[in-house]
Amino acid sequence: MLKISDYSVGYGQSLVISGMNLTLEKGEIAALVGRNGMGKSTLMKSLIGMIPSASGQVHVAGNNIVPMPSFQRVQSGMGFVPQGRMVFSTLTVEENIKTGLLNSRSQEIPDYIYDYFPVLKVMRKRMAGNLSGGQQQQLVMARALVGRPKLLLLDEPTEGIQPSIIKEMAKILRKIRDSEGLTILVAEQVLSFVLDVADKIIVIEKGNIVHQQARAEVNEQQIASYLSV
Repeated sequence: MLKISDYSVGYGQSLVISGMNLTLEKGEIAALVGRNGMGKSTLMKSLIGMIPSASGQVHVAGNNIVPMPSFQRVQSGMGFVPQGRMVFSTLTVEENIKTGLLNSRSQEIPDYIYDYFPVLKVMRKRMAGNLSGGQQQQLVMARALVGRPKLLLLDEPTEGIQPSIIKEMAKILRKIRDSEGLTILVAEQVLSFVLDVADKIIVIEKGNIVHQQARAEVNEQQIASYLSV
């Protein structure tokens, strides 16, 4: 579903991601872990088209997305949940979700969205700015999912979220993957969430993948050592 080949991203003359190669299969959940400043968010933003790449190829379901602007990447089957949530605070929950339907024939929110996020149905007329952090995170996930992406990118989704909500978020993502056949790449630092949600764990340091392993084979202490300062 996702194939990244010899991929580099930078700012000016400084490369942040250098010659990265990565493959995700359909229906796989992969967690990209690493300390702050190692390139996780830069990679996610470049994959959705917010930051241009310097070289290399990215194929999603066989299509090269590198020449595409962000809106075409979304149309081709990508969804993105940015770091910091970024809800439209003066719009209602329902209106926020509908912004994810701008390229769809129907402007009706499908029932499955509220099945995954029942709290959003209860609060659908409430202003998004009045939701808790965990509720806002569910809202931006719903907004990304309403367009039925094939590949979902999540950048630090647990930031500022209480532990009980983090555990529930992992369950929701695995449920969505199982029901929709979605492929998910999540950039994250909270190890407990990573271990709950991922099928594969990928460690990034200074823009390079230095370790990757199936979740079932992972040594938790080894992964924790990569995240320690």
